[in-house]
Amino acid sequence: ELNLRLRAILKRERRQSGKAQEVLGTGGLEVDLVRHCVTLDGQELVLTLMEFKLLVALLKRKGEAQSRETLLSDVWDIDKSISTRTIDTHITRIREKLGNYGALIKTVRGLGYRLEPQEDEQHAS
Repeated sequence: ELNLRLRAILKRERRQSGKAQEVLGTGGLEVDLVRHCVTLDGQELVLTLMEFKLLVALLKRKGEAQSRETLLSDVWDIDKSISTRTIDTHITRIREKLGNYGALIKTVRGLGYRLEPQEDEQHAS
C-alpha cells in the first residue's frame, strides 16, 4: 500500500512539473503549447501557425541569438542553403501583433533575432 501511494504521489508530481513546460512566456506574454494559444496580458492573441511556431522557437531559447537559418530549419524545415527573407516578414507581423511586447524581439545584425526576457524576469534569474 505504501508503494502504491508513493507511486501515485510521484506520478502527480511528474504531471505537475511537466505542465510548467507546457506554457512558455515572459511578463504578460504566455504561449500555451497544449491548447495552442497565445495570451497577451490575459487577452487571447490570434497568430498564424507559422507565427506561433516562430514565437515558440524564440521563447524556447529566450535570451539567445538565433540565426535566420536556424529559425527556418526549426519552423519551416527548410534547408539553410535556401536564401529567404520570410523570417523578417513574419517577425514584423509578430511584433505588430504583440504591440509593446514586440520590442522584446531584438534584431541581431548580420545574424537573426533574439527574444529578450522582461526586465523583472532578468533580475529574478
